[in-house]
Amino acid sequence: MHRASVSPAADFVGSLHAGAFVHVGADLQQLRDHLNQRLAAAVETVVRRPRGRPARAAAPPPLGDA
Repeated sequence: MHRASVSPAADFVGSLHAGAFVHVGADLQQLRDHLNQRLAAAVETVVRRPRGRPARAAAPPPLGDA
């Protein structure tokens, strides 16, 4: 039995040559949990406010004759 190097683990049984029977088994709850964790991490990196000091605002345009 070959264990793939993906997370969560999936079991591949059979041979992988052309026309061969391949059975793939996966723990669907573990897969769902893994996808939810990845989605939460992706959303946090996009939505979360940047940390550190806020950037300085651009100087206002000078008053007077332009």
